[in-house]
Amino acid sequence: MTTSQFLKLRRSARCGAVSLLAVAPVLFSLPTKAWGPGASGANTTPSFHLASPAPRSAAGPGGVNIGFDFNWNNGPAGYTASFIESVSGTGATLNNCSGPPPLTSSSTSCDFAFSYDIGGVAQTAVASGGAYETWTPPGAGGRICDNPPVNTAPLTLFDCFNTDSFGQIFLASASGALSNVTMRMTCLNPSGLALNGLTALIYQINPVAATIGATPLAQVPVNLSSCPTLTSWTGHTFTAADFASIPLNFSGVSVTAGNFYGVYFAGLVPGTPPPGGPPDVTTLTPVPATIWLGLLGLGAVGLFALWRSRSRGAWLPRANAGRDL
Repeated sequence: MTTSQFLKLRRSARCGAVSLLAVAPVLFSLPTKAWGPGASGANTTPSFHLASPAPRSAAGPGGVNIGFDFNWNNGPAGYTASFIESVSGTGATLNNCSGPPPLTSSSTSCDFAFSYDIGGVAQTAVASGGAYETWTPPGAGGRICDNPPVNTAPLTLFDCFNTDSFGQIFLASASGALSNVTMRMTCLNPSGLALNGLTALIYQINPVAATIGATPLAQVPVNLSSCPTLTSWTGHTFTAADFASIPLNFSGVSVTAGNFYGVYFAGLVPGTPPPGGPPDVTTLTPVPATIWLGLLGLGAVGLFALWRSRSRGAWLPRANAGRDL
């Protein structure tokens, strides 16, 4: 069952809120009306939340998770948060916050906090929405990401309402080399093992069908060493300080004004990998003890060599001076 097959948006006639129900086919695609602050006829403080119980992506390997800062308000035109709905040999279909295709240059919707440059010039960025949750773990009485009563961050790769990967679509307003791509992340790592295996991929988007092709324009390992990390999120109330802008250093990617592009993730993600991406990471790999012992041994040898060189430097001049006398 895909993400779009078990989620449906319903508006409550009583309070004007929007809830997600596990019954029918739509994730963010809101029919007929535009939802968000200032939209005609829309709730000015929309509340997307999950009914309980609700399907969710599995827990991450070793309990790890990666959360993304998010803005539920209508963001820059031509941008949208995007979820991979299904993957085939020819590419993948997308389920976008902007609604059913086609994407247009005037589409506005919810977005991940995101920034990038084209030709060395900073482009319109998505700021954080500034609304954060207190994390309640899934399970008996627990909820998953985006706790009610208000839309919140983080949205997480694991234990969230996605079944596969997600990412961010943007409309290039200039042509040139893409650089300085960042997304704001926070990390959960109970094991303390190296948090690696996340890969970022970038694709050109087909706006008519809201699809991506079988081959990304580029992909790059994501260095999470600067990601703010906790060993437990239970009961933790997130703030802006829990997130850092993590660089996604794509190489050799040029974009063309007027085209849509999307950044998605693979490796350390649930479900089916995005097209052309690496397989899912199922376990975190500890650094072997033999490597640590080898490093300690090299350190000891280096210290001994330093001691010997300093010792010789201390007595050789005196010996030479004695012979000169």
